[in-house]
Amino acid sequence: TITIKRRVVPGIVIAAMDAKQAKIDLRNSPFALKSIKAVKATGLVTPAFLLACKEVAQHFVSTLGSVLNDFIPKIILDNASDTMAPPDVFSIKPLPTHSDVSVCQGTREERMQHYRSVIREEFARGRSVFFCVPTISDLEDFSEGLKRGIEKYTVCAHSRLSKKKMLEAWKFMVEEPHPILIVSTKTFLSVPRGDIGVIIVDPESSQSFKLEARPYVDVRKAAEIIAANLGAKLIFGDTLVRTESFAKSNKSQLPRVLTDAEQIIVDMTRKENAETKKKEEFKIFSPRLMEILNNAVHKNEQTILFINRRGHASSTVCNDCLRTILCGKCESPLVIHKNGQVDKKSKFICHKCLAETIIPE
Repeated sequence: TITIKRRVVPGIVIAAMDAKQAKIDLRNSPFALKSIKAVKATGLVTPAFLLACKEVAQHFVSTLGSVLNDFIPKIILDNASDTMAPPDVFSIKPLPTHSDVSVCQGTREERMQHYRSVIREEFARGRSVFFCVPTISDLEDFSEGLKRGIEKYTVCAHSRLSKKKMLEAWKFMVEEPHPILIVSTKTFLSVPRGDIGVIIVDPESSQSFKLEARPYVDVRKAAEIIAANLGAKLIFGDTLVRTESFAKSNKSQLPRVLTDAEQIIVDMTRKENAETKKKEEFKIFSPRLMEILNNAVHKNEQTILFINRRGHASSTVCNDCLRTILCGKCESPLVIHKNGQVDKKSKFICHKCLAETIIPE
């Protein structure tokens, strides 16, 4: 613990150096030095998790402190002496990994069946599984189907647990020698278990994974970074995963799981015409999609077009200064939403902080 403005607050030591050797740097430092009042615990999180948090902070242009504050429950920090991991946890070396990212697309029941198979395989290898969900309601839904038959080695944890239950859950997670299944929100990704072999993120397309407050971390990207540092496999699961997650699995040359449905990603970038040296005219539908639609018409088949877009215009540029109009609160691009009613005006809505602004005449 350290004292800041007459308040004793918990802190995490992330590095140590000899003060005599760093005397000049310490004198020129822009911050005030504070002495450590007491050491409550050692080994609250693993070194691999700390390295991952540094990378997450760098990726989202944030501070390490804010990321750690977001991924470690406050109750655990305040009661660090009761939540220490056994020393042998830190002797377990992460498995070597090469961005082992795969996707699991299918119905809920199909995905659950696959996840149960993955959990059994990891338990047989002596490795634990972390199942990350965006909300508490998702946690309750998934845990019922996943823990069937392994209730003794399953723990469900989230930030709204009482102090007693959270400490009990944390103690079980760090002390249970048998591989376990952790079904939790992102807060418990910091649990110091050295045997986590797979991290599953489902439903991957949920907007709740993207935090709307500082440090504005996208939990899906954070889970990818943490998995790489822990040497764990990462599985993104949903009925339909996002395009970027699907592309990551293709780059790893890993097959999609459970579905044989053909998916085609078309590059819609306007290309330059070789003859006229001008860019081709922009078209909403790509030639490939038009070909598919025409074939469906000729075969008297039906086609459903799902447009995954919110708002009339994703960005607006000022004609005077040529700058994109940004949100006054979080500086994200404002999106035009049309109400479709004569008596109501269209609005600018920020998709990050949800601030609304009436479009001026």
